[in-house]
Amino acid sequence: MLYTFAKLDTAQLTAIQQLEHEEGLKILALTAVDTQPDLIDAGRLARLQALEKTLGHCLIAVR
Repeated sequence: MLYTFAKLDTAQLTAIQQLEHEEGLKILALTAVDTQPDLIDAGRLARLQALEKTLGHCLIAVR
């Protein structure tokens, strides 16, 4: 299972910010993405990893 940032409405964001303030926390709101990683060969994996290094981000091949 993969996760991405949740799309929050104003009330949800306010509730999270209030809890952060009250508890001194940093909170991330995430939502599950129903997907499966793709199985790729070594050559494609190497290209993916090279692009990850260039961009500075984690890249995941999915079906």
